[in-house]
Amino acid sequence: MIHMDGRRHPESIPDDDKTWTGHSIGHWDGGTLVIDTRHFRDHPEGNSAGPSGSEKHLVERYTLNEDGTGISIDFTLEDTEYLTSSVSHTYEWQHSPHITRLPHSCDPESAFGYLAEDQ
Repeated sequence: MIHMDGRRHPESIPDDDKTWTGHSIGHWDGGTLVIDTRHFRDHPEGNSAGPSGSEKHLVERYTLNEDGTGISIDFTLEDTEYLTSSVSHTYEWQHSPHITRLPHSCDPESAFGYLAEDQ
């Protein structure tokens, strides 16, 4: 969930209320969607991206390209517990109408069960 109503992040969130996906707020900066996420649950075992701490901070910027066929995604990740400096990267998603998508059904409650037994 990305809160787009102008709210700020809460000063703190009890550890039991933190999630793997954190607390996200967003706003538009011209034609760019900016998503700021904090208050992640500690994840010392890590996932495909490695371990992360509760002080992790992620800022994502999504910008549609001029001809509307792709999105430029720029992100900066900080995690003072596991990273010695911030990590930034930009990549492009291209619209691919020629790809046939397979039907996909996802039950979020079931999917989160694979992350951790206490989630």
